[in-house]
Amino acid sequence: MKCGYRPPGHFPETEEGTEEMARLDWEWIKVDVLVMEHPKIEALSDKAFRALIGLWCYCGRNRNDGLVSAKRWSEVSARVRAELLSTGLVDADGVTIHMHDFTGPEGHQRTREEAEQEAAKRSEKARNAARARWNSDGTRVLRALAEHCSRHAPSSATGMC
Repeated sequence: MKCGYRPPGHFPETEEGTEEMARLDWEWIKVDVLVMEHPKIEALSDKAFRALIGLWCYCGRNRNDGLVSAKRWSEVSARVRAELLSTGLVDADGVTIHMHDFTGPEGHQRTREEAEQEAAKRSEKARNAARARWNSDGTRVLRALAEHCSRHAPSSATGMC
């Protein structure tokens, strides 16, 4: 592997010298390069900033349009929850907790529908690439081997060309 830490189950192990494989369901969030200079962010403690990024990632990974489950919210300390609410980075209406402007007209992240459309496009692209490599009946086309074997007689030792 080229670097140290890899979350379990996210990056398959590879043999030395081979390329790493990407995760199958690659999810991401957008973070502006000026995020650290935003007044709401500057007001946060380090713990609150880390919790904010964790909540954004949770919402992006779960494709929930910024809605935070009560269980996930309860995992954040009371002090940090108060900080996130007071800065307006998290909205709570007594029933739901959601990340402020996560999606929508002022939103910064993809909606569930947009993420699913992107995933469908990636899947279709992968299917088309697989079709280009494989015959319609699912057997691998080995043109180079077939050409080689057609030019050479089978070897007596292996029975192969």
